[in-house]
Amino acid sequence: MRLLSRMTAFLVLAALPVLAADDAPEKTADEAPLKRLDALPFRSGEKLHYTIHWGIFTVGSATMEYVGPVKRDGEDNWQVILTAKTNSFADAIFKVRDWNAVWVDKEFTRPLYYEKKQNEGSTHRDVVVTFDWEKNKAQYSDAGKSREPIDIEPGSWDPLGITYAVRALDLAGVTHLSIPSTDGKKSVKTEIAVSGPVKVKVPAGRFEALLLSPDTKDLGGVFKKSDKAGISLWLSNDSRHLPLRMASKVVVGSFVAEMTSIEYSEKGGEVPEKPDVPEGPEAPDDE
Repeated sequence: MRLLSRMTAFLVLAALPVLAADDAPEKTADEAPLKRLDALPFRSGEKLHYTIHWGIFTVGSATMEYVGPVKRDGEDNWQVILTAKTNSFADAIFKVRDWNAVWVDKEFTRPLYYEKKQNEGSTHRDVVVTFDWEKNKAQYSDAGKSREPIDIEPGSWDPLGITYAVRALDLAGVTHLSIPSTDGKKSVKTEIAVSGPVKVKVPAGRFEALLLSPDTKDLGGVFKKSDKAGISLWLSNDSRHLPLRMASKVVVGSFVAEMTSIEYSEKGGEVPEKPDVPEGPEAPDDE
């Protein structure tokens, strides 16, 4: 059931395969640079709800929320929050209670501060990633233990904000995305093929969607052990670019997250309460 935690990351594209910058495919001559939409496709108070399935079983739920403005260090920022948890059925096998948040500058051009409260089985993490954009560096810490800062590419995104950075792109005519990203431990390129449009039906409704298909050849863990591993993300092909459906196929089965509802409410100024991280063994660095 540990793969459920990967589905949590998958909701924010953190489980997308990544290539080292030197290994990333070169741009072709006709590949246009990525452009942002004239207006952001999300607004404060947008809350997206999902159910997560493992084969025929419903095993959990997740919510992504866009909040702002919120105060941090005296500045107005925007915040993206992801929470995910297993249901009572899956709790008996492998209990997950995860909380992720990123603070983004008011122009929504770069992350400023990333936090992850990870509670999965007996494994607990309290992760913080800070960004120094004057020096193009990121620093990772877990439970107060900091690593040395690493160099990152200009325009890099964190594991959570990258979903909203993709949503903010003008995807008309785009067939390939290459986005620098970092978790504070390494700096990488996320390579994604874009196709469609296709028709998608989820509990939240019927949509025309674009299919985002990342290259999985460099993923480790259960993906490396699977002959036909794959990850797919469907974004609504409209002005909102809603993440409608996420699917992951690996050796232990298929996981699917589907949007069940969309909620809009005005909320801002206060940082939502964070869960405590209990004492427990540290997770391996490669998770």
